[in-house]
Amino acid sequence: GAAASKKFHESYRLGRKLGEGAFGQVRIARSRIANEDFAVKIVDVRCRDLSGEPTREADRERVSNTKAEINAWEAVGVDEYIVSLQASFFEKNLFYMVME
Repeated sequence: GAAASKKFHESYRLGRKLGEGAFGQVRIARSRIANEDFAVKIVDVRCRDLSGEPTREADRERVSNTKAEINAWEAVGVDEYIVSLQASFFEKNLFYMVME
């Protein structure tokens, strides 16, 4: 993404949660540079143990699926009918996808 060399938390400050799914959540993220609000989809790609708790290992299929989602979003580019991807980050088995 646009801020590939920086870490997510260096570029954005997390705000309130907008929604939650099985493997992640969507939250407000405020740009530390532009002072603008964006939505960020955070996907946890860690494997789960039998009780459903995350382990240290990444789930290869979830990583692959999330990378495919990011690639598809980047391939579409800017379209008036699709929310655009501003930046993406991968840190500590979490994908952060910042959208307009």
